[in-house]
Amino acid sequence: MIRCVVFDFDGTLVDSNEIKRRAFGEVTATWDPTGARLAAALDGPGDRFDVLARFARAVADAGELPSGQRPDAWARSLAEAYGRICEDAIAAAPEIPGAGEALLWLRERGVARFVSSATPQLPLERVVARRGLAPWLDAIHGRPASK
Repeated sequence: MIRCVVFDFDGTLVDSNEIKRRAFGEVTATWDPTGARLAAALDGPGDRFDVLARFARAVADAGELPSGQRPDAWARSLAEAYGRICEDAIAAAPEIPGAGEALLWLRERGVARFVSSATPQLPLERVVARRGLAPWLDAIHGRPASK
């Protein structure tokens, strides 16, 4: 008997993967008009912080870092901007077809429902709440906890 189901959030419950890809482009476009640096930064493991740290190092290596910025601090500010873009857009994004029905079906059968995501915990909780999904889930686990 199934006692619990653990869902990823983006692309599983909410159609948000493309939103996240576009948000990376929005926050990096000024320093990467062709998208080549971003593509290279995305070609590696990790979350938004890792991707944007790789991007910031590439910009710094090219001598194009914004004046007075250190790569690590600048990467964090890019990640914050990325998070703001994503949070609003994902709160309004369509659900993956059947996701709501699946949560209801599992709840009616007493199966525990969890979300485990690489999205940071607080923004994930806010988006889940804004979407009205919190009552349908038993727990929400975001970054920094590991999937």
